[in-house]
Amino acid sequence: MISNSKGQILQRLEQGQVMNGWGAIIALEGEQLNKMLEQRYLEAFRDLSFLLPFTLELSPGERPDEQIVLNNLVFGVPRLSFEAAQLADNKATLTLDILAGTMTQMFDTPAQPPVMLQSTNLGAGSGHRVQMTVSLTVVTGLIDGSGKLAIDMTKAQGFDCQLGLAREVELEIAQAMGARIQSLPAYRQMFTVATLDFQNKGPLSVQRFEVLTQPHPDAAKAAQEGAGAVVLFCQLRADDEPGGLPTNDGRFPYLIPDDVDIQGGAAFNATVLMHQRLHKFFPLQVPGVAGHLALPNAHVLGEGETHDPLDRVTFTRVSATERSWFVEPLQAQIEAGGVRAFKLVNGRGTQANATASQWTAANLQRQSTGTMRPDGTYEASARPAFRQNQQVVVVSNAFQDGGQNQVRTSIAVEHAERVSISPSAVTWRRGEGPISLIASTTGGAASWSWSLEGEIYGELSPSGNIATFLPDTPEQNVPQILLQRIRATDTSSGHFAEATVVIIAFSATLTVTPAHVPAVDATQPITFQVEGGNEGIEWSLFGEGFIDSETGEFTPPPKPDSKVTVVMANFPPRQSGYAVVELAAEAVEPPTWTALTEFSLAITGSNTCYANGMQQVEILVTIETSTPSGQPKQPLSPTELSTLKLYYDAGSTQLEFLAPEQEGLPPGSGIDWAVAVLPNRFHPQTATTSPAITGDPEATRRRYLYLQSGQATNTRTIYAKFTKDGGGEYDSRDKNGKTDIQSVAPPTLDASHYNLQRDRIKEIRGSNAGGLDDPFSYWTASLDYWTLSYRLHGSGPNVKFLLCEPVAALSAVRWESEQLDESFASYLAYAFNPYEGEDPSSPPGLIIDPWLRALFAEEKIGFEDLEEDLVPGKGPAPGDLMVSLHRMDDLVYWHDKMGNGEAYRNYREHLEGGLKFRLRDLYGNLHPVVIDYPGPTVTGHRNTVELRLW
Repeated sequence: MISNSKGQILQRLEQGQVMNGWGAIIALEGEQLNKMLEQRYLEAFRDLSFLLPFTLELSPGERPDEQIVLNNLVFGVPRLSFEAAQLADNKATLTLDILAGTMTQMFDTPAQPPVMLQSTNLGAGSGHRVQMTVSLTVVTGLIDGSGKLAIDMTKAQGFDCQLGLAREVELEIAQAMGARIQSLPAYRQMFTVATLDFQNKGPLSVQRFEVLTQPHPDAAKAAQEGAGAVVLFCQLRADDEPGGLPTNDGRFPYLIPDDVDIQGGAAFNATVLMHQRLHKFFPLQVPGVAGHLALPNAHVLGEGETHDPLDRVTFTRVSATERSWFVEPLQAQIEAGGVRAFKLVNGRGTQANATASQWTAANLQRQSTGTMRPDGTYEASARPAFRQNQQVVVVSNAFQDGGQNQVRTSIAVEHAERVSISPSAVTWRRGEGPISLIASTTGGAASWSWSLEGEIYGELSPSGNIATFLPDTPEQNVPQILLQRIRATDTSSGHFAEATVVIIAFSATLTVTPAHVPAVDATQPITFQVEGGNEGIEWSLFGEGFIDSETGEFTPPPKPDSKVTVVMANFPPRQSGYAVVELAAEAVEPPTWTALTEFSLAITGSNTCYANGMQQVEILVTIETSTPSGQPKQPLSPTELSTLKLYYDAGSTQLEFLAPEQEGLPPGSGIDWAVAVLPNRFHPQTATTSPAITGDPEATRRRYLYLQSGQATNTRTIYAKFTKDGGGEYDSRDKNGKTDIQSVAPPTLDASHYNLQRDRIKEIRGSNAGGLDDPFSYWTASLDYWTLSYRLHGSGPNVKFLLCEPVAALSAVRWESEQLDESFASYLAYAFNPYEGEDPSSPPGLIIDPWLRALFAEEKIGFEDLEEDLVPGKGPAPGDLMVSLHRMDDLVYWHDKMGNGEAYRNYREHLEGGLKFRLRDLYGNLHPVVIDYPGPTVTGHRNTVELRLW
């Protein structure tokens, strides 16, 4: 049953009092926002700005003798839910699944030897996750004139997690996890899911917005659990003031209909409301507000279905386009040794040509990576290569689309076993209660069978995927250790997993180091020690493997059948201590690099840039590793490469990283240098070159970084550092890896360096009676194109422009006089052709302000059409700004008092300030210019334009 239909929403909108003074409202369904969040999360792997895996050790509560170690936690795609949302704020719940990692609980008190309590494999399919309350915030673009809707973890609160522990312990661990996440640089904690263009493109353009979150009306019911929407309240250029935000009193409707399409899917996932007072601009500014909304990976708001119950409402959908490219599947589960085919497709379902793209796969951390074939087929690592139950592989495809280099990624979680039991290893001592075990599978629905394997030392009570095991209390202290293997089998697939309970009959009195060895470390011989020395100690083993009874050196079995071995140290007659060893599938040390052959920094072009916050110095960092003889080559992992940082030589100052979508530093930032992970569109001082590729390609990783300066500096010496997986920092200076850079002040702007060149395009009415030297007096209607050019030092070639941001009106109107019967007038429009090479193509037409269109559509004016087509062959060349001056002899005079006090008929108010722009040239330098008529007292003021700086 549909509880919030399109018809019900339209009935509510007929009643009014929804807009609350805002010009526009955009509602986006939470599920679609999650798809955008997924795209941003995957992009973070492309530019190495992802949430770094981490290890955490803490003692929860007031018992420092209990320790919990969370090792190599890798987080999955963030997901929003709205069960706790309310329209009074911008909060939502963010969930991060744990894709991989381990958790070990230890008991370590000064009065007793340390004991491993339990060990658990964390990962996808086991329900292990972290949750937090986050804000959806508006981040104003300091460079690109935009407002970004972002999920912000930097101020997240209410951390919680699900790890199968006591609630109070989970809450404390969650707080520690949150603190670790929030210790990362801010750009790793922000996910931009939508961008609204703030550039002035007319009355229906957005100048600011506020965001609130709203639960679905049926959020309390199972079918809509967690459903909700994000609502953007937009102040438009036509609005003098922002509106008021609704309260959580139930009067503001939930704007996303529950209607379904003929396939049974949701018919709509977004809604746009426009205030009815703006109706005259609807046909004059196309596209409207929706056209200024940019979504990740070329997603768009479709045309939708429009109604006018009072305010204009459009029910629409967020849709992928042919420019939206995905690696499918976006997240895959693969068993050890399994094969999975990946493909690159666009939003129309078209699959890319496999030969035109390049597939790669890389384990996120320094562990084994499977084999990626050229056709996108990936074969996961074999079981012996696993050192924890899950490992995460980044699958990437590099391709070209529209001449642009593109990369798309997906995540593959490799599972050593399809079925897992949590915890996987537990110790039990006299007097303790039953042990709870939970089985899970990555294979979907399962039916479960539990059994005790080998000798039986207790009672098992199964119930579905949960079982409890109560060991029998040992009747004597010998043998000191009993190992109970417990198997859970998914009978629908035949796959199974085992957990081991270590039953300790005699409590330890000796301290053995290490007390616990995880599987990742149990691949090579380990020498155990007893606190106070090994003299007189007799070593023995419960389980597989070999131990030297005199030295305590343990050699793991080459291919064990079990999961756990216990090493015992005995000091006759009655003192003993234990160490629990989790066995790897094979006693093979995972390959890893051990030293660096090269760690160099090279400038690929000029080492100098303008200190305008935009121009970049490109640096290539090359790191080549070496491995012991006979081992396969191991380059840096994505995680290791992601930790790369740049520093000043003097003072060891670390350079700040910019967010991947941040193109540069804002004017006046005063920041000496910052680092971008991606190149921007601005040209360097000199063309970059491709440096000679050195080193072994199988052992070498290269990363380009881009330095930008906000303040002129002397020469700086730059070097780099990174952190190895598992610990250890490496400094490029140890390999003589450093380079010099400097920044210089941007050119001083001088109005004399600019030129406006007039070109007579049309002589519409009049004659040449005044001669060729008088193009205005005898021509009552004409068209001139004025082209702006700039020379850096007042001489030399023109400098082309790359960006043009209109700050004020897009057009300007001027009558010859302020007489009521005046009909001689002119209007301005403009066209900009951003420099993207020497392609001679021109813009599609002139940009005309919708305020001017509305003026011409006034009944008293009567002109329905303006001249907006560019004259063929006369448009602006690449990198040029051109202003068109249209002289008329029949434009009915207008002043704003003729609008009867209606604010949306105050056309002169909006069209009399000239054309104001922020231009940026190819090198990122800012040019604030105004192109306007001369003052009204100047003879022939409506015939020409002039330039000034602002």
